[in-house]
Formats: sequence, C-alpha cells, structure tokens
Amino acid sequence: MNRAFDNDGHEIFGRRLFDLWVDDILYELPFNAEGRSKYLIGAFAVVSHQCESPIEIMMGAGLVCAHDGTNWMSWFRGGHLVAKTSIDDLKKAASRDHSIIAAQVDVGTGYRVDFLIASVTDRGDVVCTAIECDGHDYHERTKEQASRDKERDRRLAAAGITTLRFTGSDIHRDLDKCIDEIQQYLAGCRQGRQAAA
Repeated sequence: MNRAFDNDGHEIFGRRLFDLWVDDILYELPFNAEGRSKYLIGAFAVVSHQCESPIEIMMGAGLVCAHDGTNWMSWFRGGHLVAKTSIDDLKKAASRDHSIIAAQVDVGTGYRVDFLIASVTDRGDVVCTAIECDGHDYHERTKEQASRDKERDRRLAAAGITTLRFTGSDIHRDLDKCIDEIQQYLAGCRQGRQAAA
C-alpha cells in the first residue's frame, strides 16, 4: 500500500478541520466549534478505519467536511464504528435536514460501495448516491476490470443507486474539484433536478 496517499488523507482532513474551525471563530457562527470539531474528528477516525485503500481515505477526508447543497452531511451514527452498515440503515436515517453518509456500505446487490449518501428530495423521496474511488491497482488496468466496473454501475442503477466514479488520479490531483462535483450533484438531487436512477 502506498502510505504517501494515506498521509495525504490525514493531512487533507487536518487542513479542512482547521479551516472550518477558523471560519467558526472569525465569523462567530452559531455552532459549538469544539463540539463540531469533535464530531468531525470522530467521523474521520471511523472513515479512515473503514476505508480499504489510501485513495478512499483521501476521498473520505474531503467528504467528512462536505455538504449536500443545503446542509453539512451527517455521518451515519456520528463517528461511532458500526460493524456493518446497510442501505436500509442510511435510508431510515436520512431527513430533509441532513443527507446521511457512510463508508463501506452493503447495498444488497452483492456489492459494497466505498461511500453511500442517502438524501431526501424536496418531494420527500430518498435517493442514494454511491461514490466509488478507483485506484489504479484495482480498476481500469485491464479491459476485464473496466467491464466489471461498468456492469457493477448498471446493477447499482437498476437498484436505484446512482454511481459517481472518480479515479485515484482525479482524487489525488484535485480533490476539491471531485468534492465540488459531488456537492453539485447532491444539490440537484435534493431539488429534484437530477434523474433518480
């Protein structure tokens, strides 16, 4: 495993947490900065434990401090390690106030996704979005692996889950762009602009 990516994920999280903390203090936001910091630290500790690759940890570092177009996303069970999280758990926890996100979620199609986000639309429907991180070691090295990823995406779509797939190079080169793309997609989902799979 490339430990440089792992260290990058922890460094990214530290910088994002520091930036949020400074914003809270400078703009005197009505949050408990210390409480939110503890929550995010707990969430990232769980994410970095559950993720299976350093590139997933980098994506998790970006997602820990992300929003769904309306509010900050809430991590399933708020940073407490859960042995196995299912899609049904996330759907039940999602609300109009917060999208719910978790790492390594069993989606009931024989697959587990890197990250799953359950969001409630303005119409009250729950939509699920899978975030997949494709490191070079496991994806797109051969035509067969690329074909398996495409088949997986089709099966997830048939189960009502839209997949947003990012390469390890995309994540490492410009994580902020990846996170912005996810946030814009989720904002569209919540407002009913995205076609639900």
